[in-house]
Parts: sequence; structure tokens; C-alpha cells
Amino acid sequence: MKYLILSAFFLITSLSFASIEDRCGDGYLEELNGRYILHVEGSAYSRGFQHGVLLKEKIQRNISRFIESDMFTQDHLKRVVFFKKNIPLLLEHTSSCIKDEIQGLSDGSGIDINKLYALNLFPELFHCTGIVVSDDATENKDLFHVRILDYRAGLGLQDTAVLMVSKPDDKFANLNVSYAGFIGCVTGMNEKGIALGEVGGLGYDYLDGVPMSFLMKEALENSKCINCAKKIFETNKRTGEYYYIVSDGKTNKACGVYATNSQIHFIEPGSKYTILAPKELPKHYKKDGADDKFFLTDYQADCKKGRASIYDAKGSLIANFFHQPANTLIVTGFFKPERYSEIYSDIQNSFGNINTLTLKKMLNAKTSSDSNLHNAIFYPKELKVWISHAKSENEPAYSQPYEVYNLQELLGK
Repeated sequence: MKYLILSAFFLITSLSFASIEDRCGDGYLEELNGRYILHVEGSAYSRGFQHGVLLKEKIQRNISRFIESDMFTQDHLKRVVFFKKNIPLLLEHTSSCIKDEIQGLSDGSGIDINKLYALNLFPELFHCTGIVVSDDATENKDLFHVRILDYRAGLGLQDTAVLMVSKPDDKFANLNVSYAGFIGCVTGMNEKGIALGEVGGLGYDYLDGVPMSFLMKEALENSKCINCAKKIFETNKRTGEYYYIVSDGKTNKACGVYATNSQIHFIEPGSKYTILAPKELPKHYKKDGADDKFFLTDYQADCKKGRASIYDAKGSLIANFFHQPANTLIVTGFFKPERYSEIYSDIQNSFGNINTLTLKKMLNAKTSSDSNLHNAIFYPKELKVWISHAKSENEPAYSQPYEVYNLQELLGK
């Protein structure tokens, strides 16, 4: 009995308990295993205000580091200046809910609203990878959705990482893997079992549309099925080139989205898809190339497992041909074809036995970058997510331990 009591004592003391750090109205901030969880609730303005009050110092840190600092390259600084100049254009495509939330964020934190708008355009620069496996690909026929976010971990954004748990009025409750001061979404899951991620492309100069992270937030808060999310991406005016990944734990279905300011296409799991980026199109190419063909005097073909990449005589990548495994969706963007091959091989080698452990092993130096900021493995059927964050410049997210969260439990507190 003595040893049983001692064993029970050590078990209890080893468990992790969340501690409430601060409160603001219906919102509160808690800490669990060194990670912050921000709970916000109510109207858009109220949620923004709660966010601003509870994370004021961390928001100011991000403003100082990413908006007011001169620590970046000239190319990056030009983009920040460009974003700031185009805030009026951004506002034309920003919903009243987003505006209200940022106004609340400004009032709660005491930070200039234009600086907060500039900060919230920052995710336009993120580069990432998305994977979904389901049915015969996985050990228990369940769906898992992987999201890899790569963005300059050495700049310290991970120091302000926060899991946001939101209960918006008249919309779906959700969790959002984010950072202090960011109200948009790049990695999230809602109470209906819809998980979302994105992969950045190019086209940063196209701001005549809904910014990516705001569009993702719209889908996160309003989608009860994949078709709902597809409609949001399809009907809204978009900015530059992005790939979106949507999965549904209720149906074991998933969909990839290739979207730019001018076009949108959908990618089904297990399908083949091709992305072309030819240089110097002929003057009279027209819509279908009937009058003037695209011609290469020389080219290089790089054929690996699951894909073939074509380079022109100057070494510029002009085409990727992707062949996905069955019950699998792999989206790595255009300029990371070698990453696609690594993921393809890993999935083929573990096909039929994939679970969270095998997925964690897949997220490594070959499938992520040294700037790997965070990773998330969603199990939307049970509203679970495993999350890892970068620790420092030389300790990317894939090298760090994962914490598991359950949205249903987080909403029940």
C-alpha cells in the first residue's frame, strides 16, 4: 500500500496542469508546459480587445522586431514599406469583422492600428508544406493533416507563439496556431473537424484582394464542410499565389487548392497535377497557343520518386509534374520539388501503417527547413492536434517535442 500511494503521488505530481495567468472579460490567458493558450470570446471587437490586453507586451515585441526594426534585408524592408502603403487597398477587401477585431486589438494593446495592419500582412511571406493521409494510407484508416510552417525561426517570432482558442459570436469555435498580435490564420482547426493550412507562393505585389491569413480565418470560422471552404476561397477576391489544404475529420476527405489573383484550381488526394511557370512566353501565344507555341532550345529533366521537374537552359525551374500516392495529398509549392520527393518516399515506405509517430519522424531536415517555425499534426476526427515550435535559430520545430491539445477540452474550460 505504501508503494502504491507513493506511485500515485509521483504520477499526480508529474502531470501537467494549466495555470491561469490573466483575465480580461470573457477572455483569459493560461500557461501549460511553458506554452501560452489565449482564450477569447464574444464579438470581433471583444475578442480583439481581450487579445490586446492579455498579450500587450508580446504584441509590442513583434511590432518592434518586424515592423519598426531595420534588422532585415533591403528586399524585406521594401515589402514592409509596400504593405504599409497599400493598407487603404487592403481595407477595401477586409471584412467589417476583421476591422472590428483589429480595432479591438489596437484599443486593448494601445498600439497604432496601422502598425497592427502591417504586422498582420506579415504571413503573406510564409513558406510551408501540407500533407494529408487517410483511409488505406494510415494505420487505423483515419485522416491526419500535417502542416509545416517554415519562416526564419532565428528572428524570434517563436518567442511569442500562442495557441488561440476562439469562441466567436455566431461562428464556429476554433483553435489557431499563431503569434501575439496576429488575428488571421495560417494553421487552424474548428469545432466541426475542419482543419486548414497553407503554402506560400509568389505574387507578393498583388494586394488587390483579401489577404491570405484573413481568407483562411474566414474559412476557419465559417466552414462546416470542405465544399463550404472551397466556396469561400473561390468566391472571394484573392491576393497573390497560395496553396491551401482543407481536411474534414467527419468524412475523411481532403482537398488542395491552388489559387492566385486570377485563377483557382482544386487538387484531389491521389491525383496527378502539374504546375507550369514558363519563362518568356511567345508574343502571340494567346489563350491556347494556337498561333505561337512555347519552345525550349535545351532543357534538363530531374525525375525522382513521385515527380518530374523541368529546367530551361538557364537552370530556371519551369515545370513540376506531381504524382501523389493513393489516399494522399502532398503540397510543397513550386520551388521545393526535392521536398516533395522526400515526403513521397516516406509515405510509400510507411503506407498502410502511418500514425502520429511515423508522421513526426517524417518531419525532419529533409522535409522541413532550418527556419522551421512550427509544425502541426491534426487528427480532426477527435479534434486533436500535436504542435511543436522552434526553440531558437539552431533548434527548428521538427527537432522539438510535441504538445498535444484537444479542442473540445479547451472549449470546455
